[in-house]
Amino acid sequence: MDRPARVKSPSSCLTCPAQLFTLCQIKGAAVQQESDWLTKLVEQLGWQDRLSKMPNEADEGLLWHYTTIPVFREIAKHKVIHLNPLDRMNDSREGKWLSSYLAQNTLWQNGPLANTILGYQRTDTFAFSLSEANDLLSQWRAYANGGRGVAIGFEPTLLRNVFQPKETWDSLASEPELTPHTSFVKVEYVRARDMSDVVDIFVKLITQIAEATKSDWDKTHMPEDRNYYRIGHHYHSVGRRVLRMIQHLDPLFKNAAFREEREWRMILYQGVPAIQHLHAYTSGYRCTENDIVRHYIMDVGDAMRAVTIGPLCRLNCIEMKNFLTSVDLQHCGVFSSEATLIAR
Repeated sequence: MDRPARVKSPSSCLTCPAQLFTLCQIKGAAVQQESDWLTKLVEQLGWQDRLSKMPNEADEGLLWHYTTIPVFREIAKHKVIHLNPLDRMNDSREGKWLSSYLAQNTLWQNGPLANTILGYQRTDTFAFSLSEANDLLSQWRAYANGGRGVAIGFEPTLLRNVFQPKETWDSLASEPELTPHTSFVKVEYVRARDMSDVVDIFVKLITQIAEATKSDWDKTHMPEDRNYYRIGHHYHSVGRRVLRMIQHLDPLFKNAAFREEREWRMILYQGVPAIQHLHAYTSGYRCTENDIVRHYIMDVGDAMRAVTIGPLCRLNCIEMKNFLTSVDLQHCGVFSSEATLIAR
């Protein structure tokens, strides 16, 4: 992957902090300020157009979701997908690859923001994972019952039309804090030793945010108020808004050990339970062998376009086509995996 460019110096990438990061008392202005911060971050990461990009190297022009036969049946029959919590996926640092390295930085280890970052939990973000590859052995083993399941091919443009994700960072960050946010993006795989580049970008900008907002407060408050603000309200305010930036970016980073998955994600950043009132989503629970998992259900209409049968799946192409016809998906193509896997 292309490594994010290092920040040569704050002055070379940012204008005067006092101008950019003025402490705003009006809520609308504060939201715009936060949007400016996020814009600066993604510029330095080289991600200005990331939210609007579409896959151009996907197998058969589709994005593929590997799953088991029972889940496939539900998706095909009801034309819905489940967005699951990131913290219930198979990577122990799923959705926390960025924040876990930020928490190791001295800015948080020794400062008032430490508890804010270290206590950060990704329980409010849900995702539906897809791959550019339709026949990948590691995917069959990890997500499709050891190769006994299938990979479902979805048309990316149709998924985007249904999901209606934000396509610019400004529109994503400018949503009110308690409003659900959505994005449809490709995952960035970063090796552990390269995360220092990303952390440097965050730390330098966030340090300027904290210093600029404190400087503005000091200019307008009496000396006896300043210490209280610095320790309390100032860091709480900055920390909360920094967390929103991390929330937007954390699900986009993943351990490079998973890079062959070539993953895309449909991400739902849940604001408050009020999201249940949106017609596009239904909140529900599913049972696993050892757990009950909350998820969001989304109608995908006719976005399903193909199925790849797993290497150990008992269904043949004729049986699969008959089943697809029975659930009004006769337009879907059917492929067979070319992986040579032995059942154990």
